[in-house]
Amino acid sequence: MQWWQQWTIEQIKEAVRILSAEFKADNAKISTEIQQVRNENKEDNGKFRAEMNEKLDKVEKQNKETNEKLDMLLELIEKDKN
Repeated sequence: MQWWQQWTIEQIKEAVRILSAEFKADNAKISTEIQQVRNENKEDNGKFRAEMNEKLDKVEKQNKETNEKLDMLLELIEKDKN
C-alpha cells in the first residue's frame, strides 16, 4: 500500500471518529430534550388529573346532596299518601 493510500485511510478513520463523537453528542442532547418533554407531560398530566379529581369530588358531593333531597321528597310524598 502506498503512503497516500494509507494517509487517505487514516483521514477517513479520523473523519468517522469525529462524526461518531458528534452523533453521540447530538443523541445525548436529543435524549435530554425528550426526557424534558416527558417530565413536562407528566407534570401537565398530574395537574390535569388533580383538576379532574377535584371536579369529580364536586360532582359526587352534588349528587349526594341531590339524592338526599330526593329521599326527603319521597318521604314527604309517602307521608302525604298516608
